[in-house]
Amino acid sequence: MISMIEILAYNDNFKQGCLAAFQSNIPVYFTPEEINDFTNFLEQRAMPKENEIQSTFYYVLLKNNEVIGCGGFGERERDGTVTLAWGLVHSDFHKQGVGKLLLQHRLTEARKVYPSKTIYLDTTQYSYPFFEKFGFKTTKITIDFYMKGMHRYDMELV
Repeated sequence: MISMIEILAYNDNFKQGCLAAFQSNIPVYFTPEEINDFTNFLEQRAMPKENEIQSTFYYVLLKNNEVIGCGGFGERERDGTVTLAWGLVHSDFHKQGVGKLLLQHRLTEARKVYPSKTIYLDTTQYSYPFFEKFGFKTTKITIDFYMKGMHRYDMELV
């Protein structure tokens, strides 16, 4: 299954597939309100603008030319802080190694661009154990951050 997955740089042709994958993860992993933030991210940050230095790197995972996941990394607000950005796998492909493949790709690419930087992310209580398997450590927990019952876990990988 994993060998049939292609990883490509994001472009606007993948927007609807990314949105469908995102929506498949509501309400467990994302809140309904976050779809607007994700859409804005895809439109404003997922692809470098002409004559702009690339500060966000975003990828899609394709199986049979269909988006089954997406995620990236970048420099947050150009302040030197490197974060993982909007990583997700379509719910039909959870627990099949797709998330691991996506995370490993993002970390490999991030280390090429930012070899000595700490990598940060924020996630929920539902996903933080996944990231712990790859060496991320929880640095802060904010109860009910995303919505009541959905807590934020700030994590870092040195």
